[in-house]
Amino acid sequence: MNDKDFFEETSDECLKNAKQYIKDGKILYSFRSYGHALAMAILGNVEIGKTAIYNLYAKNLIPKKVLPQPYATHFEKKEITQFIIPTIEVTI
Repeated sequence: MNDKDFFEETSDECLKNAKQYIKDGKILYSFRSYGHALAMAILGNVEIGKTAIYNLYAKNLIPKKVLPQPYATHFEKKEITQFIIPTIEVTI
């Protein structure tokens, strides 16, 4: 498997994770578990950010050096995705 295929597959898996976190959050919200629902929304947001980054890299729209390192800080990941996430819409 080459880099492009790996990151396309990883992007797809991250999107699946994001959708599941959002579904779980909706269920928790319906049971008035607002804090846990918020946690699921935050986790979903992280996965959407990873989806965007990996998808852009797979399409050669960003260089590899932009990819977050495995142990990148939350601040570093946020800097990378701050302009990407507002343009993504997830339909469940």
